[in-house]
Amino acid sequence: MRVWWVFVVVALAGCMSGGGPEASRLILAPATTGPQANGLAYGTSGQALQAAEGITISALAAGFSDQSAPVINTQPITFDAGFFDTAPAAQGARVRLFGQDVVIENGQGRLANGQIVRIFYDPTRAGTYAGVVQLASYAALTNPAPSDPINGEVHSVIGFMTDPQVMDARISGNVTYQGDFTATGIAMRDGVAVGDPTGTELDGSATFTVEFGQDYIAGTITGTYQADDQAVDVGLEMVPTAFLDNNFGGALTCGATPACTGEGRVDGAFYGPQGQEIGAVVAVDVEQDVADRTYEFSGVGSFVIGPKGP
Repeated sequence: MRVWWVFVVVALAGCMSGGGPEASRLILAPATTGPQANGLAYGTSGQALQAAEGITISALAAGFSDQSAPVINTQPITFDAGFFDTAPAAQGARVRLFGQDVVIENGQGRLANGQIVRIFYDPTRAGTYAGVVQLASYAALTNPAPSDPINGEVHSVIGFMTDPQVMDARISGNVTYQGDFTATGIAMRDGVAVGDPTGTELDGSATFTVEFGQDYIAGTITGTYQADDQAVDVGLEMVPTAFLDNNFGGALTCGATPACTGEGRVDGAFYGPQGQEIGAVVAVDVEQDVADRTYEFSGVGSFVIGPKGP
């Protein structure tokens, strides 16, 4: 199992920078603490993500590549006018991927080495005030098909964060947020890569409870990924952790069931006029034994969740 360290944010390592997948595993925390803004207006009633178009956003981002470790930092992203109402093959944006500024036109752009980069926005994973955008780089240099292998991916959360003053005014109340979670990464069995070459998905749910009176947040992330014919369950938890105004961050550790070793990190924020949603990105590297084989998943994910229903 790799050792992870926590550092202040630096630029995401270059996709083709060398060092191989066994390079030191890092998780990088956002550079600022306390009240945060991302370039957009704070949450107010009636907002829609279309209002984020044309504005450079400092988005929470988690990225990995086959040449560098999973990391969390902040990355700039600017959506062209009409992005959220345009078909994927026609979407445009200005993004940063693996330390390079990339122009996305008609749904894709290129890195300096010629690799294709594609942008993905799934409205079913968005809330009212926050959404998730994914960027993927493909190993093929010309006309990669959706089924072709990727060699890197970034999950970003964008949206209208809750005004820190509003969060400070919430002096009581216990709220549980719950919803879907998705991560993309590399799956290994006994040290050999297996799973989907387009990026193995770890799909499941995220449940986080916030105690506003004591300013702490705690939660769990559970999911399953497929390693060839073996389904592997993963359970991670964040112990009660103090949050700062409208944002939070903390370590993820393996839960008791299913047993695993490894760790990760989650960094997120509250979105909406009254903190109606939590949006977050996740970096994870876990290992466990299933049916006398050793499985490992290393990758990044994201979620936008709202208050749990009755």
